[in-house]
Amino acid sequence: MKRTLSLSLALLALAGCSRVDYVEIEPSQVLLRRRGEGLQLRAKPMNRNGQYFPREPVSWSADDPKVAKIDRDGQLTAVGPGHAVVTAKAGGRTSTVDVEVRTVETVRVTPASVTLKVDDGAFRPEVEPLDSKGHELKDRTIEMKAADENVADVDGEQIWPVGPGHTVVTVRADDRSGSIEVTVTGTGKGTKKGKRRQ
Repeated sequence: MKRTLSLSLALLALAGCSRVDYVEIEPSQVLLRRRGEGLQLRAKPMNRNGQYFPREPVSWSADDPKVAKIDRDGQLTAVGPGHAVVTAKAGGRTSTVDVEVRTVETVRVTPASVTLKVDDGAFRPEVEPLDSKGHELKDRTIEMKAADENVADVDGEQIWPVGPGHTVVTVRADDRSGSIEVTVTGTGKGTKKGKRRQ
């Protein structure tokens, strides 16, 4: 009788130790910067003694699929700007992680047009990648390209006049773009990229 009672108590203790008390999500907060950017989330079902149950099934969900989506393995993908809450459920317990997606929605280029002379130096427009709330995202890479490099050439974020005419310089930040109309006046040829005047 005592042996049976002891065995029952041991089984109860073991069952108590194997119960999931909470789910730990890594990382604990998420910021994604571009559409399609991915991040692997990991959920760790734990008990109050710090025991981890790696074989405990975990289910994932995101409350706003327009912001982020997550697959059955915890792979998170940014969809669009905004805030979403991702939930992991295991062993009857749930945990959440806040996901912020800050994508470039507009590329503001100032001025919208410029007139340069052939022998002018480089012109640098003001470029501002903006999020959905109009806040500047200063951590983004800017790319510029002239439609007609015989009129204007691009060096980094500078525009160099090359020859008389008109062209459009496209300015990109992530998957959004803006533009600046460039008119070059005068005669002769300016200096192309890679052959800058010292």
